[in-house]
Amino acid sequence: MTSLIYPLPACALGRTFKRLVFDARALDTLYSERQLKPSQPESGGQLLGTFSDDAVQIVTVTIPSRDDVRSRFGFARLQATEQAEIDEAFSAGLHYLGDWHSHPEYKPSPSSIDVITAKKLFRTSKSELRNFLMVIVGTSENASDLYVALVNGRRVRRLTQI
Repeated sequence: MTSLIYPLPACALGRTFKRLVFDARALDTLYSERQLKPSQPESGGQLLGTFSDDAVQIVTVTIPSRDDVRSRFGFARLQATEQAEIDEAFSAGLHYLGDWHSHPEYKPSPSSIDVITAKKLFRTSKSELRNFLMVIVGTSENASDLYVALVNGRRVRRLTQI
């Protein structure tokens, strides 16, 4: 899969960032974790990336560890594992940008639990970002069906692809 580009609203992730770019490798990982069979549990992880003059680039995504709790319609990460991944990524020059997870639906949309959890994560974080990203991967292979949103403590704002 090729990279995906989303325009960013003014000051969404920082003053100068105008674009959100998903690298092909990160997209390949996201799409490899889709729930295509009824026996597949929900998957998820973290979005890690870099900053350039005008773009935020997602270069890698984490996948579930064996300690995570997974079911068909639920996914919970072990907080210690999450923080260890963030620390390791930061030492390699990558920044935590938000979280992703899968849904067993063609065109995914966030549940009320997804929204509450994402807002709480933002409020309790020590990040300097103005928003986090929330990505939900459905069963569709079409990039336009990926759910990509900005989340802060007050609202969720879906982004549309260029």
